[in-house]
Amino acid sequence: MEKQIRLLLPAAVGFLICFLLTAFYNRYASDDFEFLYQLRQLGFSGSVGYFYDNWNTRWLAIGWMNVVFISEEMIGNLIYYHAFSMLLLWFSFYRLIAQFLLTSVFVKVVTSLFMSMSFFYCCFSISDVFFWVNTSTMYLYGTIAFILALGAVISKRFTVFDVVVLIASGFYLGASYEPLVFTSMLAAVIYLWSQFRKQGPQVAAKPVVIKVILVLSVLMIAFAISYAGEGHTIRSSYLPQTTFTFKLWVWIKAIIKMIMMELPSKFLMALLFSFPFFLAGMIAPFKKLTFIMFKQITILFFVLMAISLLPISFLMSEMGPPRAWTQISLYLVLFSCFLAAYAGSILKTKYDVEKATKLYALISLLYVISTGVPEVLKSYYYADEYKNRMELLLKHDHNKKEDDILVLKPLPETGWIHSAEISQEPGHFTNQHLKKYLRLDFEIRSEGKVEK
Repeated sequence: MEKQIRLLLPAAVGFLICFLLTAFYNRYASDDFEFLYQLRQLGFSGSVGYFYDNWNTRWLAIGWMNVVFISEEMIGNLIYYHAFSMLLLWFSFYRLIAQFLLTSVFVKVVTSLFMSMSFFYCCFSISDVFFWVNTSTMYLYGTIAFILALGAVISKRFTVFDVVVLIASGFYLGASYEPLVFTSMLAAVIYLWSQFRKQGPQVAAKPVVIKVILVLSVLMIAFAISYAGEGHTIRSSYLPQTTFTFKLWVWIKAIIKMIMMELPSKFLMALLFSFPFFLAGMIAPFKKLTFIMFKQITILFFVLMAISLLPISFLMSEMGPPRAWTQISLYLVLFSCFLAAYAGSILKTKYDVEKATKLYALISLLYVISTGVPEVLKSYYYADEYKNRMELLLKHDHNKKEDDILVLKPLPETGWIHSAEISQEPGHFTNQHLKKYLRLDFEIRSEGKVEK
């Protein structure tokens, strides 16, 4: 299998180059300026406490965000943060597949990298999950924590490292990404209930059960700390207050929309980058996959998707922002990997492995180049205009003009990057966040809408 996997390296390298170049041109945006301002005014712990009491109770995510801000101030660029994020995502997938993919380290490295690529392209909002700093510390790192915890739970060994991973991941997830916390706790409770029901109290001695109990306990503690924050109550007061029937109908519509409109295109990308598992199904020593298992995994995927949309729909009375669906992207990646492995095990006598790999290697490379290069170019032009805007704002500020509204030319299209565009309304929160951070003594607004 190593010989075939080597053919996939150009696509992987091409993706990493496009990702890192985009990361190099990434800049702070929108809410980032508010978090930066509070960090400057109140200090590390003070800013965490401020948001915990006034808006955002994701205390560990905000703490990690402050570390990122401080690091960027010393280094001068966000590329190191994004590179570390991708490395950690790759490591989490590596730890997960190492539990059941019985092959060489090199194959596992490339396969887990392709899973990372698949997750990247399957995100419903790449800009929010990967490149918007304040939300990436919540949704991306919350997902990474979940994958690390899952890998530790299904590991056949029970080591000190697994305990540390379960505690650290449980705390971070519990204090960062509420919809995924809900799904994780529900899944853990159902698993424990089924195990105790089938085997009785003696099942508590099994390592996997102990690990599930441990991570569930940590999740509950971390989530309780987050839920107790006054900011949670304040933030909830801004959400629509609707009836149970309305919320239930929103949830049903969200499921239908996800299946009919959002998933199809993402599913194709997930299948594209799951090819290493197709190879594994054809030639690697995989556990035998059955049609019954395929049906069970398919049902589980749709159940998890529906459960994932439940807390969002009931809390927000709407489907929520695309970044809140990030856990569905993860489930889609895992499901497509299983589906590819199952297809490979069925079709291993019908296709020439070498020819299929060469064709796929070419297709995946072309896809990465055709999608990545335009995004890098967009980010380059965006970063240049961003720099010009900041210089203009600081220069204008030094003129000390009172009662002035500065009209700014809209920023260009950003591609994968989250735009720092402000509103045409001077009082909009994005305008005010930027104004506070730069200490401007005049109002600012955009002269038009950002390009799409």
